[in-house]
Amino acid sequence: MRQRDAVVGGGDVEPLLKRAGGHERVDAGLASLTLALDDSADRAHSGIAAAYFDADQNALALRHALRALELNSKNGQALFVLGNIHQAQGSGDKARDAYERYLKIEPNGRYAGDVKLILETM
Repeated sequence: MRQRDAVVGGGDVEPLLKRAGGHERVDAGLASLTLALDDSADRAHSGIAAAYFDADQNALALRHALRALELNSKNGQALFVLGNIHQAQGSGDKARDAYERYLKIEPNGRYAGDVKLILETM
């Protein structure tokens, strides 16, 4: 499940990306934001990880999700994105671990329903 699906409720953000100038422009904006980022802001890193994941930049998404978790091991969004990345890469055990960690921290959190459905189908 893509981060954008959970955030937008299953809708497609492609029209939004087209209005913003496409993936290339979004990627450039994320790169600029990353340069200005206070490296100690775990929530900023998890947000950037989600955006990179949605832009199919999994290596960059992984780097930011892991950095967010280094700064705050209880960052639910980072765990959700980490699970999504691992699932997209075919690493089911790692995805399950990240999703289960998310549910321990945020059993009724923003992505809890999605995570429970994902785990049922794994």
